[in-house]
Parts: sequence; structure tokens; C-alpha cells
Amino acid sequence: MARKREYTEDIHIDRLVAILSNNRILCNSCPAAKGYSGSHSCVELWTNDPCPICAEFVGVDYFRSIACPCIRLGDEEAYNITIQKLEEMGYTF
Repeated sequence: MARKREYTEDIHIDRLVAILSNNRILCNSCPAAKGYSGSHSCVELWTNDPCPICAEFVGVDYFRSIACPCIRLGDEEAYNITIQKLEEMGYTF
């Protein structure tokens, strides 16, 4: 039986960098989805139950959130916060 890999902040950051480095639209390419492709957008995956890693990364209170940060904050705000956090970590886009 295959063991399910735990989704961590490090994995989240690696996937965010891959998405943004390939000029893909962040909120159409959910980093928590398998393959984090456009066919697995945040709207499809996290409408009623947000990913706790992503919510914490952008500073959304997971326990009070009703949806993915892209839905709760809007695409532009979620993108801006994500870019700011990654730039604070030394990444450039």
C-alpha cells in the first residue's frame, strides 16, 4: 500500500515557486493539488474547506475561513500576499 505524503509548507513553497516561475496563474493552479495543474483549481478543491498550509502561508485564519485564500481574499490579493511572502524568503519573480 502506498503511503500518502504529508503536504508541508516546504512542499507548498516549492510548488508556488514552480507555478509562478512558469507564469501560470496562481489561483488556477492549486499548489496543493496533485500535479498542481489548471485542471485542479482552488475553486474546484477548496470552496468549503481551505487547505490549512496555504491559509496559514498567506495569513488567513484557517479556522475562521470558509474557503481557499484565492476565494476569500480574491485572486489579486492572494497573489500579492504570496509574492510578498516569497520575496521576503529571497525568491524573485
